[in-house]
Amino acid sequence: MKNEYPAYSDKLYTVLKDCQAFDDVVMLEPDSQGVKYTAAVNKHVYGSAGIPFLFLISFGIIPEFAEENEGVSFVLMDVSAPNKPIYIDVIWRQYTIIGWYALIANLLPWRGWGDPVASTEFKQRLKWEIFQHLEKAK
Repeated sequence: MKNEYPAYSDKLYTVLKDCQAFDDVVMLEPDSQGVKYTAAVNKHVYGSAGIPFLFLISFGIIPEFAEENEGVSFVLMDVSAPNKPIYIDVIWRQYTIIGWYALIANLLPWRGWGDPVASTEFKQRLKWEIFQHLEKAK
């Protein structure tokens, strides 16, 4: 199901396909037939950002930290039981470091570069959450 914000639907599609919790993940038209589950974006997950004044004034010597949320929040519907929606939220909270200190901090094993939603850990957590919610719904 497409959301009114296609970028979020595309992100949900990609994440569901990458986590390999289902045999196949396809984008559907509203009247599609022959599917077991449908998923739709429930709410948008994003971080908050501000203007890094100390970072700008100190040319990166004084680091700034910002809490960010990444992830997906969606509704999974069993086509045979449309009145029993399954709400799944998988949100990754982290601190982003801005400044020269980030070069050192990102070498730590629990930190890293790039999109956390694309990480193996996030995909495994999403898959686990899906299986847990589906088991509870039975």
